[in-house]
Amino acid sequence: MNNPEKDSIRTLVDTLASKDAIKRIRARNRLTAIGGPAVEIVAEALRDAHAHVRWEAAKTLTTIADPRAIPELVRILWDDDVNVRWVAGEALIAIGRDAVAPVLRELMTARENTEELYESAYHILTELAKDELRPVLTPVLHAIKRGYPEMVTPGAAQQAFDTIMKHA
Repeated sequence: MNNPEKDSIRTLVDTLASKDAIKRIRARNRLTAIGGPAVEIVAEALRDAHAHVRWEAAKTLTTIADPRAIPELVRILWDDDVNVRWVAGEALIAIGRDAVAPVLRELMTARENTEELYESAYHILTELAKDELRPVLTPVLHAIKRGYPEMVTPGAAQQAFDTIMKHA
């Protein structure tokens, strides 16, 4: 990507911080039209200090649905803002099956303050538990909903992850 194109993408991403909703929507639509070349720069905006910018970036990535955004989207499943977490989950759902293993990996390694993660992962994995993934992911979904998910979810996630990786 040349510098003028990169600069144009950065300008559009900066517009996601605008107080003007129409400008934000237009910027989001233009970034979506650019697609793949915008993913890296839009994903950087998921680290912005302002929740509305993270939300706009996640919303943009939902429409682009590019697997390269997965690491940053999984990272913000811990976000303090429930709306940001929800839209990040929607973006991972839009990406599809490629998002399953990274979400499971996050569940396997979670150690503290996991309520937000469990809530987000349950939403994502429920939506992605289709066809052949249903029997693999159902034990993870049950583990999350048990009384002490932090005790059983990592093991269930590990089993599902191993199964998925064996058949990848």
